[in-house]
Amino acid sequence: MLVSLANNEPPTVTITEHSSASSDQQRIKAEQVKALYQQASMSAISSWATGLVVMFIPHPASSRLTLYAWFLMLTFSCSLRLFLVWRFKKSTIALHQYRRWGHMYALAIALTACVWSSTLFLLASPEDFQHQLLFLVILIAMCIGASQASTSYHLAGRAYFIPAMGTFTVYCFMHGDPVFTGLAVMAILYTLMMDMVGRDSNQRFFEIQRLRFELAQKKEEAESANIAKSKFLAAASHDLRQPLHALTLFTNALKEKITAPDVAKIVANIDKSIDALQGLFNALLDISKLDAGSMTVEKQHVTLDSIISPIANEFLAEAENKGLRLNIGKSSETVYTDPALLNRVIRNLVSNAIRYTEQGSITLKTEVIGDKITLRISDTGRGIPTDMQEEVFKEFFQLDNPERDREKGLGLGLAIVKRLTGLLEHPLQLDSAPERGSCFTLELPLGTPQVITPVSTPPPMGYNVDSYNSIEVIVIDDEASVREGALALLDAWGYRASAFNDVSTCIQTLKEKAIRPNVILADYRLQGHKTGVEAIEEINQFLGENIDAAIITGDTAPDRIQEAEASGYLLMHKPFKPMQLRAFLNRVQQKTKATVSAV
Repeated sequence: MLVSLANNEPPTVTITEHSSASSDQQRIKAEQVKALYQQASMSAISSWATGLVVMFIPHPASSRLTLYAWFLMLTFSCSLRLFLVWRFKKSTIALHQYRRWGHMYALAIALTACVWSSTLFLLASPEDFQHQLLFLVILIAMCIGASQASTSYHLAGRAYFIPAMGTFTVYCFMHGDPVFTGLAVMAILYTLMMDMVGRDSNQRFFEIQRLRFELAQKKEEAESANIAKSKFLAAASHDLRQPLHALTLFTNALKEKITAPDVAKIVANIDKSIDALQGLFNALLDISKLDAGSMTVEKQHVTLDSIISPIANEFLAEAENKGLRLNIGKSSETVYTDPALLNRVIRNLVSNAIRYTEQGSITLKTEVIGDKITLRISDTGRGIPTDMQEEVFKEFFQLDNPERDREKGLGLGLAIVKRLTGLLEHPLQLDSAPERGSCFTLELPLGTPQVITPVSTPPPMGYNVDSYNSIEVIVIDDEASVREGALALLDAWGYRASAFNDVSTCIQTLKEKAIRPNVILADYRLQGHKTGVEAIEEINQFLGENIDAAIITGDTAPDRIQEAEASGYLLMHKPFKPMQLRAFLNRVQQKTKATVSAV
């Protein structure tokens, strides 16, 4: 850490690479000590239990008093180790304090080693070679056990086997016997070998912990980058959606008033470009919803044909325009799924197949296997190399589109498919090879025909201008262009509409002009840090009743999507298709007419 005090400026602190490395060393040291203490209890208890067994072995050269004194020393040293373990688990330990805890345990285990070493002088019979050999074997076994329990912290292992094997070596040399001299030499070699093995084990543990911390740091950096990306996309998406939404409203208002064919063609091309932008924004919105976990699954028992037949009708003309055969047969099977989400999965897969197939056909077929039904969508396109089959499910990844031609898609379709099938718990498999085409296989659970839920269809879009005159719509949005566009479109549809930039102005106008609205269209983010939900609730409180309302938002941030959906109001995402708004207003009109008729 470097501190700068030049030119009487406030001190600035620079964290150097050495400082960072030191912190990493401390974290690894902490993990080494934690691992040591995890093994410590069993090691101490095993040592004491072995001592208890030794108590019952005959010791012709030792008095009972010596034996009891030795066992008391062993009990004390093992109890000290257990006490350290208990204190370690109970204490809140700072990062720099772990080394001290490691040293304390090393001292405690060294005391145990000295106690066991003393058996050669206190308990082993100098006249009985077998009795001496027994204690030598016990001492070696205790060293092996202590070394194994201390692989994460080599200092503790050394603290045990150096005193133990050192005493072993001295004891053997003191006898002067060739056999014992040989054992002493072997003990020295064994000690050196144990030290080398211990160091290697300690180094491996150190490297494992270092890699673990590096991976954790990389993961944290990746997650931070992903969050930053989501925030950027959310902010950029919101700011871009606002003018695009206004453009959509103005364009559709203009379409209602055009009679000249040449002008209508120009407006149609504008509308087509707007649709392309909407496709991009809606794909980003799907990704955001899946990230937010706000996309709910509502499984039902539905006929598979009710899902795939509309898709066949939708894509038939597009396939024929490319000279492709679209083979989608009828399917009478019942499946248990969310029909809306499964529809999006199949639509994306069929659309993708048509886009990347130059000649031949696209086929959708089903097969019942046990209590499952497999749905296969295959094509005769260019295929996907084996090493790219995981990559194609990642966001914005595309094969053979370096120029980012938007007519070839956005690289989000298969990413959305992968996430949706995971959400639906419908396993997805890909079988493909270059120049052999691709086959996507979905596994769906069979449903129960007796409890089929009809797939909902949108309300009729036809309308009579006069029938809408009873609907009073208020729009709350802080963007002037959006307010003007909404008024232009609602006026073209024949509604009475008023637009406001904030809720206080809205309530004041409602009070002065005695307006009783039937429906509220509110932007989610308003002036003064207010939300559309709060604006709707304030208006309902003023009116003394809860009227129909929709939240219209350009936000794609996961938390904001969750907040808006939790309100319970209809949520529409900018830029939406005007038909969505018309369908909503049509339902409100029907409800209003039913209420008036009842009165």
